[in-house]
Amino acid sequence: MVKPKTPRRSRQGQESRLRILEATFEIAHEQGYQGTSIAKVSARSGLPASSVYWHFADKDALFAEMIQHSFDQWQAAMPSWAPPAPGQPRADALAVQIRSAIDSIAT
Repeated sequence: MVKPKTPRRSRQGQESRLRILEATFEIAHEQGYQGTSIAKVSARSGLPASSVYWHFADKDALFAEMIQHSFDQWQAAMPSWAPPAPGQPRADALAVQIRSAIDSIAT
């Protein structure tokens, strides 16, 4: 019989998933796709490989979700579009928005 998920178990699962994604990002940043393995993610996250496989079918699924998670974080951090102030050219306001996006990627 499978125990029903409690809020605590659900939160722990989300925290484990996030630790796995963060560990994957760190390793991929240091060593690239080829240098990233489930064993290294397991060691870096402090979670067993079975936890990685519980959340992700394989390395490709893990990478796909890591990329999506990174993009979602980046997108949430970006300021939303604000129309230009009266008298300010739309092109100037757009240039500021684009520069902000470029700067956030470069860091």
